[in-house]
Amino acid sequence: MNTQGNNAENIPASLLSLPPVVVVLGHYGVGKTNFSLNLAYDLAAVGKQVTLIDLDTLFPQQRPY
Repeated sequence: MNTQGNNAENIPASLLSLPPVVVVLGHYGVGKTNFSLNLAYDLAAVGKQVTLIDLDTLFPQQRPY
C-alpha cells in the first residue's frame, strides 16, 4: 500500500497528536483515497488509533451486499 515502504518512523512528532483530518478535493483520480490510506496506515503503525471513512459525495452509490 505505502509506495515508499514502511516509513512510520519518518512521521513528524507534530502529526502524532492530530485532530480529525479531512482530505477533500473535487477531482477524480488524484489520489485522495491512496493518500488517506497511506496516512492511516503510517499513523496506525506508530500506535495511533485510526478510523478511516471514505465516501464519494459527488457520485454517491449504494452498493448491494
